[in-house]
Amino acid sequence: MTNYYYLDTSAQVKYYVAEPGTAWIRQLVDATDPDTGRRVNQLFTATITVAEAAAAFAIIARIGRISERIRDRTFNRYMKTVSAYFHLLPVTEHLIDMAAHLTQLYSLKGYDAVQVAAAVGLQQTLGTKHPLTFVAGDNVVTAAAQAEGLAVDNPFWHVVENEIYATPR
Repeated sequence: MTNYYYLDTSAQVKYYVAEPGTAWIRQLVDATDPDTGRRVNQLFTATITVAEAAAAFAIIARIGRISERIRDRTFNRYMKTVSAYFHLLPVTEHLIDMAAHLTQLYSLKGYDAVQVAAAVGLQQTLGTKHPLTFVAGDNVVTAAAQAEGLAVDNPFWHVVENEIYATPR
């Protein structure tokens, strides 16, 4: 059975930088069918996530958690993963209008609202046959997504002991 997930930037960064929830995100992204070796999860994100991820890796380097060399290598790996494993959703004028509306309903930052709006629009496209789970590492964002009718999950809800020391990708 195929599962459908929308991952916002906070969830995707955990795949590359060891933080609480990293092990669960890696399992979700890397999950394959043992018989066929094919990926079992369909992964989606908005195109703006690329800019947000680049900024996140830069901030992580600026505060000294990773070197600039590791930052560059990590971003290159990120781009390869996004190209290979994710369906990138375009950011349209309609999506921006929807996101602007969401900022009036919930305590969302601009890009977070775009992420939720993209997932809501995707769920409408997929329909009820293919339920979508919105994944973010921020309870405010997941609460807004849930209020908009999406199933939600958060990597912080799946923390395993000592995973902060997981090997960086």
